[in-house]
Amino acid sequence: MAAMAGYEALIAAGESLTDARILDAQTELSDEDLARFLTANKEVLDQTRRILQQPCSVPLEYDAGWLEKQGDNGTPLRNLARSLALELKAAERLGDLPRAAGIGLDILQLANASRRGGLIIDALVAMAIEGIAIDGTRRIHRRLLAPDAVRLAQGLLRVDVEREPFDEIVKRDQKWEQAVGYRDEKPDFMHMKWPGSEELDAETEQTLRQMLQSFADLPADELRTFQKQLDDRNLALLRLLALESALQGFHAGNGLYPSEFSVLAPSYLTAIPRDPFTAAEFRYRTTATAYAVYSPGPTGQDSGGRFGPWFRVLAGEADLGVDLDDYEQSCEVSVS
Repeated sequence: MAAMAGYEALIAAGESLTDARILDAQTELSDEDLARFLTANKEVLDQTRRILQQPCSVPLEYDAGWLEKQGDNGTPLRNLARSLALELKAAERLGDLPRAAGIGLDILQLANASRRGGLIIDALVAMAIEGIAIDGTRRIHRRLLAPDAVRLAQGLLRVDVEREPFDEIVKRDQKWEQAVGYRDEKPDFMHMKWPGSEELDAETEQTLRQMLQSFADLPADELRTFQKQLDDRNLALLRLLALESALQGFHAGNGLYPSEFSVLAPSYLTAIPRDPFTAAEFRYRTTATAYAVYSPGPTGQDSGGRFGPWFRVLAGEADLGVDLDDYEQSCEVSVS
């Protein structure tokens, strides 16, 4: 019960944010607006961190009406994550990179709390929150000093251990559907309204509607495969961040990169994480002054350290690296 109360306290915290509309701003906030928002919400964000120190899990109810109610909880949770991300950005702007790294871990803890004990709908919210954390943390992890880089690496592994596996969530989701007699009706994204859709231009809105509808119309097994790939992508990025942070710490202390991952344990990493797509070690290449750590992605096709956007990784035409979001459709980088 205490864990469920923790989750509900997170929802309440997200709903109590002041001036939350600023979180949907499409432009970069000025230092003044950022400071004003964070000052107004300091107590809420501090309270969020205190809540996350306690057990938190989704208060699952075996009632068909629960799913619709739960769908509304995604917004306050994402708003909490976005608020923490603004706090991370402020720390980055001030040059307080250790604090920024710590906030990244806070957001990942929020993601874990958002999926633990829940259904697939909760896992999808958690994946979005993880994306926020990963994007903020990967921007600063290569600039951390050695002790801070190692602390980040160890913290990421702790988050990994506490992250509820997607397969367990799927099993619970199937059990829930059977217990309540739930029948999943395909949503009509072509006519549905959602927050923010009115701000899109007509062409973008139509494209987005068609994309969402195509996913919604997938057979159940194909949809689960797609969702599992997204979950494994986040898990791979989290583990790649841990490895890169440990490599940064090793290089700072030794003047070179290790020849293999095993050298990192146990001083820099308590254990060497494995690629969720291949169940083997991540691919690792080094030169005298640089390194590349990556996953070949769902296809297992190693592109030799040639990185690209997710759709190219899915096609086996690029490798998955922590800077995934930087790659546009026409951009790829090779490390040799």
